[in-house]
Amino acid sequence: MDTIATGTPDQAGFDKQRLALIRQRAASWVDGEHTRAMVLLAARNGVVAFHEAWGTRTPGDDAELITTNSLFHTGSISKLITATAVMMLAERGLLGINRPVSDYIPELKAGDNILIRHLLTHTSGYADEIIGEAFQVHVDDKFKNLVLPPQEETDHNEMRLNLHAKNVETLAFEPGKRMDYCTYNYDLLAELVRRASGRCFKDYVEQEILGPLGMHNSRMGITEEELDLVVLRGEGQAFELFEKPWGLGPWGGYGLRASAQDIAILAQTFLNGGTYNKFRLLSPATVAQMTTNQIPGVGTEFDGWHDEASWAFGWRVLDADRWKGFDGVLRSKGSYDHGGVGGNMVWVDPARNLVGVYLSAYLDCEEDSDVQMFGEIDLYQDMITAACY
Repeated sequence: MDTIATGTPDQAGFDKQRLALIRQRAASWVDGEHTRAMVLLAARNGVVAFHEAWGTRTPGDDAELITTNSLFHTGSISKLITATAVMMLAERGLLGINRPVSDYIPELKAGDNILIRHLLTHTSGYADEIIGEAFQVHVDDKFKNLVLPPQEETDHNEMRLNLHAKNVETLAFEPGKRMDYCTYNYDLLAELVRRASGRCFKDYVEQEILGPLGMHNSRMGITEEELDLVVLRGEGQAFELFEKPWGLGPWGGYGLRASAQDIAILAQTFLNGGTYNKFRLLSPATVAQMTTNQIPGVGTEFDGWHDEASWAFGWRVLDADRWKGFDGVLRSKGSYDHGGVGGNMVWVDPARNLVGVYLSAYLDCEEDSDVQMFGEIDLYQDMITAACY
């Protein structure tokens, strides 16, 4: 089916008794202490047969209950939108994926060896530790010594400061030699979208992707007033940055606020080969490259070394190696996903014609660790996969 629509478990090909068990287990996961709110969705064969919400939008005993339409800070699921925007521009001849980033951002200090494909696959050589130290120097002096080019009408002020304050010459490794997950890669990709399109990143995303797909609840960046629409963690909780002025912008790596239904629409578009509701977002050739491992033989560190990072252009592709606390064991090899820090995940299992979405306000995140806690994502993946027949 070209779209997703609500239907029965039988129409979707789910065992309704197993769905009832998921409903029961998920209610126990939302305990108010470790996880305060959660929305789960599963669609199979174009039919949404599981879409449930638990918990409250804000802390406090008298807080309002969330609904299935509640918006979440999706964290790094945002990177799928940014990668999609980049690939759309490549289809239009405005960017070359195998061309140097410096062709489009000539002030890039790290040289001409970083290609756009390296940013998409986190193999650029940029590393959080190096750019974080550089950024902190500018924060400490309130950006007084930061040399900036003239501000353009399409610039976003905080994103402009971030881009140039982290523009370092030193890389952690030679581009292409390993994968080191680094959000700065997607800050640069958002800037590439701005320069290649000649439009604000937020406008491009909302007008070219979110609007045409019918993701009407979603926003790339929000205002302080719009926080009233979003599930919030509250003061002192992990990732409260998402609720602070600096974090509200349309960041390429974490700026998307969305409902589970809207995330499912994006996932179904990829499952459909690039179309949704008769609108073609991407060509089948582009979808194939965005869901195929682009860095075979390249490893990464994620709670231990993995010989195959198995990353595509935006999506992570499941190989034989299952990542601890992140992957269920029942998903098909070749299924693809992206997580979002704080307890978020979307995945697509083409072998089962299955789309799964897990959005939550998980409160036990280890911000100082290399590994972010993702709640019960792996359990949900296995339970919903086991419900397919």
